[in-house]
Amino acid sequence: MRNTRLTAPRPTSPPRPAPKPRVRVLVVLNPDGFAEVYGPPEVCVYVANRLDTDGGNAAEVTADEYLDLTLPRPYRELYFPRNLRASGIVEHRTAADELDRRAALAIVQGLAEMRKERNESERKR
Repeated sequence: MRNTRLTAPRPTSPPRPAPKPRVRVLVVLNPDGFAEVYGPPEVCVYVANRLDTDGGNAAEVTADEYLDLTLPRPYRELYFPRNLRASGIVEHRTAADELDRRAALAIVQGLAEMRKERNESERKR
């Protein structure tokens, strides 16, 4: 005998809302350590200085605790690893460094092009 019971439609999950557009922020680190933060007016920025330490684990923990205690309250909730969006390091870069970087990049691109041409000529044989 055939099963004639009607089955209830499977519940569907509600549609996901469209993701909120991300606010872009640019942080420029100058060679002297000066930081510049650029963004739209609705972005609230607080720049904190972490204490310099001798590198020991206890000193690092103390520096983290000190920073946490001295941050303004609205920013304390942000100081968690899950909220870290990017990180970087201040590098001393000169125009000559950039020219060297571009020259090295051109060499690598030239080698890649030579390899591609060699592979194409080998396939034709």
